[in-house]
Amino acid sequence: MEYLQQRHSGMAGTLTETGGFEQQAVAQKLYGRCPEIFRQKDSKLVSSRSTNVHRVIQSMGHFNASLKACQSDLVITMLTGDRYWDILCHDTSNLENPYSERQEAVRDSLVKGYVSLLHPEFLFKKPQMYS
Repeated sequence: MEYLQQRHSGMAGTLTETGGFEQQAVAQKLYGRCPEIFRQKDSKLVSSRSTNVHRVIQSMGHFNASLKACQSDLVITMLTGDRYWDILCHDTSNLENPYSERQEAVRDSLVKGYVSLLHPEFLFKKPQMYS
């Protein structure tokens, strides 16, 4: 924990170096696993949107830079602002959602997935509380 504290001191609200590398890796995996998305004959346009949260804008930049490195002829546009918040925010409880009955199941599966990746047994005395 001390190592993490020192490494991320002064980084509140911004993307860490590790986070930037992770965004780049996600873009590379997407490009490698779904090549048909990027190799369409008449479409080289990638349109990106983010909220106005600084860390999210940085994530979008890292992701797009990595895509551009994979395929230099992509034309990437990036827009950010409050107008995208309702679409991109994590909390969709204020939105009408025809799939709302599935929302809790999806949320539960995501939480369980993240918890298994974080290995709470190394951090907490009673990790079963988090699974």
